[in-house]
Amino acid sequence: MSALRFVLQYFRGLKLLYMLAIGCVAVAACCSFLNPLVIRMTVDTLIGGKALDLPLGLETYLSDTSLMVLLSKHLWLAGLLIVVIGFIGHAFTYMRGKLSAIVSEELAKRMRDALYDHIQLLPYSWHSKIQAGDIIQRCSSDVDTGQIALT
Repeated sequence: MSALRFVLQYFRGLKLLYMLAIGCVAVAACCSFLNPLVIRMTVDTLIGGKALDLPLGLETYLSDTSLMVLLSKHLWLAGLLIVVIGFIGHAFTYMRGKLSAIVSEELAKRMRDALYDHIQLLPYSWHSKIQAGDIIQRCSSDVDTGQIALT
């Protein structure tokens, strides 16, 4: 059995949660990049009077003069936007942690159950040669290592 197939058998039913966690990482990263852009727009364009210069063609959406006049008269809206973007970013960071913890704990449970089932099926002669403490220590460290590697 290939290593990828071996790992994916434990992900059965958890792939969507794992993909949602990855999506949360992407949204949180975008939010962390947006805050400096809002500060730059506020300082350079609204206060400094320079022409609007934003990446990815964003200035075409924000170049409406009535919007810029409104923002220049009410600078607190830019501050509010920074707070809202920060809140959204942290909410998605929290969700990433929550989703990855759910996936991680379920993976560990599935690995422990599979390992327990395997050990139960081993012959008595194997159990009589190996000390119980060694089995427990080896199993718990292997499952913890797998859990850390997969999350």
